[in-house]
This record gives sequence, C-alpha cells and structure tokens, in this order.
Amino acid sequence: MFFVSYEMLIRPNWDGFSIFLMISICMSVGAVLLGGLLMAAGLSALNKTLVFTKESGTIYYSYESALMSFRKKTYKFSDVANISMNTDWSEVPPSYSLKLIFKDGQEVEFGFFDKRDEAEQSLSKVEEIIGLKTERQPNKADA
Repeated sequence: MFFVSYEMLIRPNWDGFSIFLMISICMSVGAVLLGGLLMAAGLSALNKTLVFTKESGTIYYSYESALMSFRKKTYKFSDVANISMNTDWSEVPPSYSLKLIFKDGQEVEFGFFDKRDEAEQSLSKVEEIIGLKTERQPNKADA
C-alpha cells in the first residue's frame, strides 16, 4: 500500500503568516459572514397572504416566517381606512404596489407591478370589491 509522507501533507518548516494566507483567511471569513447574513434574511422573511371575500365582506390577512408562528387577522371591509398605490422610484423603471391601511393602524403592502396601468386596474378592482373610493395621485411622469 502507498502512504503519503507527513512532509508532503503539512510543511514542517512553516514560517508563519504570509500575504497569501491572509487573503485566503479574509475571503473565508467574508464568505461565512455573507452566508450567515443571507440565512438570517431568509429566516426572517415574511410569507404573507391577503384574501378578499366579497360575500362575507371580510379581508383575511395571514403571515408567518421561519422564526414566527402563523398568525391570522380578520378585518371587515368597513375596517379599511385607506387604500393607495405606492411608487418605488429606487428602481429603473419604477415599480408599483398597493397598500391597505386599516383603522387599527395595520398597514399591508401587496400586489407588486412593473406597469402603472396594471397597478391602477388592480386598485380599481379592490376599490370596487370593498366599496371604497380613494383619490388618485398624479403620475410624476405626467407632471
């Protein structure tokens, strides 16, 4: 049988740290930190569900994450204080979402859209279902 000698696996005359070893250590520590950060973000991310039931006039809002147990809230359509369309200008082109604000202060953002007309159509449908009319904000591109 063939065995590798100890000198070929580990250098017995190691002199200490070199610049190449420091670069490798920094890259390894950075990879471990980045992996931990991404894992923490994944564990804390919310899984949300929003269901509108026209027959009973209720909105079911449920949410959970890997770190939080399943929670469910039930609202009546009359509990809605406001519904609006949000524009996120941090992206190019901008993205749009809808936001429900309930009278108890709970805010729920839902429906993420790439086009403004799709967001406005969905906003109109939700307003029709819950029977709430809101003022439209002018488009910044139109101004």
